[in-house]
Amino acid sequence: MSKTIEKKILPEYFEKVASGEKTYELRLADWDCRPGDILVLNEIDPKTRELTGRSLKRKVGYVGKTKDIDFFSTKEIDEYGYQIISLLHDLPEVRIKDAWLVRENVSTHLHELWGKGKELADDEWMEKRVKDYQKAWRPYQQKILQGMTETIGLYFRQDIIDVYIAPWFNAFSDPMIIGVMREPDEFIDTLTHELIHRLLTDNTTIPHETKLLGEWQKLFGKNHSFSTLVHIPVHAIHKSIYLDVLDAPNRLKRDINGNKKFNATDYVKAWDYVEKHDYKKIIDKLKDSYLTLHRSVNE
Repeated sequence: MSKTIEKKILPEYFEKVASGEKTYELRLADWDCRPGDILVLNEIDPKTRELTGRSLKRKVGYVGKTKDIDFFSTKEIDEYGYQIISLLHDLPEVRIKDAWLVRENVSTHLHELWGKGKELADDEWMEKRVKDYQKAWRPYQQKILQGMTETIGLYFRQDIIDVYIAPWFNAFSDPMIIGVMREPDEFIDTLTHELIHRLLTDNTTIPHETKLLGEWQKLFGKNHSFSTLVHIPVHAIHKSIYLDVLDAPNRLKRDINGNKKFNATDYVKAWDYVEKHDYKKIIDKLKDSYLTLHRSVNE
């Protein structure tokens, strides 16, 4: 049975773990630690050695011990020491850009239908909006991308994901187009939502053309609308990112309340399902499902 272990950590290392840059811990092997255990890292003040109140929780993966390693001679070890290498899946580069061609050929027509009496965003306004979105997303990018891939155990097929910004659009994952009405901080959550859609449907575990609706109906039931069904897995993973990766329950609350405010009925029903059935159990079911699909493709 897995256990929870608490250890202290200095601020410089705390920040690197929190950002996703550091994905390993080098510790004296004077305590038992096994795969599946939960390691809680409590930050301490380097001068007083007192707890700062900040902590991180990570699940333990592979644990290697060096005491019985005899690959190298004592002379080599004394001269060079050991180095620990963290092995990561490559994360995609997310490029946020002005969809100027879409603006000229689609947004202008949508503006004629819906924007009477309003000005359509011009090049200068769009340039600033895109820069604001880029600036807001940049500090979160690695933590969110790494968090979602590790949460579900899937990895993006693409090395580069282009995110197009255009007026009179809501948000779509493929092609990824997001509108301009969200404030930069809200844009972070919208982009995360669409990236989860992309990860679930286009990853290295299953072929891109794999039909997932039938599989998700088996997992979550056949009585949901299409929109509710596809958002149950998205919301389960997004909740994990809000709570376990970003430690930001306020963002989760804002997301759910926003759906209710704008009467996004299918989204609200998906959130209700996630709240009722435990997001962690839903994610575990998804992991098993993708492994089964992977095996069936490779048999």
